[in-house]
Amino acid sequence: MSEIFLYNDADIRMHHRRDMHPHPDDFPIHAHGTHEMLYFIAGRGEYYVEGTAYRLIPGSLLLMRTGETHYLKISPDYPYERIAIHFSQQILTAVDSQGILSAMLFDRPLGQRNQYRPEQLHTELVQSCLSAITGDPAVAGYSQERQRLLIISNLYPILCDARRCFDQPVIKEDTPLGAIHQVIAYINCHLSEELNLDTLAEIAAVSKSYLNRQFRQVTGTTLWEYTILKRLMLARQYIREKIPAGEVALLCGWSDYSSFYRQYKAHFG
Repeated sequence: MSEIFLYNDADIRMHHRRDMHPHPDDFPIHAHGTHEMLYFIAGRGEYYVEGTAYRLIPGSLLLMRTGETHYLKISPDYPYERIAIHFSQQILTAVDSQGILSAMLFDRPLGQRNQYRPEQLHTELVQSCLSAITGDPAVAGYSQERQRLLIISNLYPILCDARRCFDQPVIKEDTPLGAIHQVIAYINCHLSEELNLDTLAEIAAVSKSYLNRQFRQVTGTTLWEYTILKRLMLARQYIREKIPAGEVALLCGWSDYSSFYRQYKAHFG
């Protein structure tokens, strides 16, 4: 993997990377405690967000909100190049107290309306903003404070353009699988409750074996692993809000605190 640009602080992380021979196993299902903007430059594959497949198109943007699971099916036969910016909600609220930008992250169902295609975007604007950061070798010599300012000041115009696209009619493509999305929605609404395969298969009106196969195919993981990941992301949010860990365990579906502690520590350190 070639690291073309890298920046990291508490509120914003950015990288520009190129993998000449990407390995599919290097991109398992995951979620972040921040929002993510992914700009796809080159490669061939599909990006799965909460079970919805988005065909990767050069020049397209993907936006994922905090806790939204995603994984990549990438062809190893083509170089994979992308720019990713991870940013906290505070980055948005600092300039947008009315939540205008946040709407495109939260005013939609999980795994839907994540992608903005080149024909929707003001492509020259997006490319110019990103090139101002990663295309200028002099930026590597800037102080951290100046790099942060440069990233944030160029991130806002891209997000404003994505917000304009969000107001446009929805392009009916990349439609989610109905049964799987019913299950995903149910899990996310009942994370604090006991969940079992019998109940989930009944909700989706499919057999348990079919549900298991299809769920893994479109999410890249099992029902149980997905549920644990979403519970852990919710737990992290509660802990950051200063809720006591024992209470968090119960709120997120664990009846045994020691089990919660082990899984949380294994995932987040």
